[in-house]
Amino acid sequence: LTARDRVPVRFATQPQIGASVHASLAASLAAVELLPEAEAEARQAIALLEGTGADSGKDAGKDAGAGARVTALQARAVLVRVLARRGDFPGAQAALDTLEQRSASLGEALTPGDRAHVAAARGALHAARNEFVQAAQHLRTAVDGLSATDPLQTAQRDLLRLDLVQALALAG
Repeated sequence: LTARDRVPVRFATQPQIGASVHASLAASLAAVELLPEAEAEARQAIALLEGTGADSGKDAGKDAGAGARVTALQARAVLVRVLARRGDFPGAQAALDTLEQRSASLGEALTPGDRAHVAAARGALHAARNEFVQAAQHLRTAVDGLSATDPLQTAQRDLLRLDLVQALALAG
């Protein structure tokens, strides 16, 4: 966790890279249930991207803009999942509303992977609210949206499958 303290100084002149590091840390910390730390990292990533205007989707056609768009979607999706797990349903719903609004504004620039992040966030919020039928529907969409051949998405796909199995079992 000490490395995360060096991110603001190390990437002070490269906010999009700093945001990407914060988003990655948020996902990793959430995976090991360090939820307060994951929330802080996700919020930091979002704040950095909002400060550069990269979170707006206006540069979605450019490589750097596309990378920032993906980072913003991932960070917002992690924030929804973390807030839902912590029982902050109003906060999770507000974060999900923002995620969906930003996603909708991207239109055709939204990739299947982007849609998977949004669906996973929806599924996590429904599961946390014990709405397992709805959770299963969104989690299935998320699993299907991730590439089966991309090794970088294998772990995420496996985790979503576990969440899906749990939601299906609890749905009855």
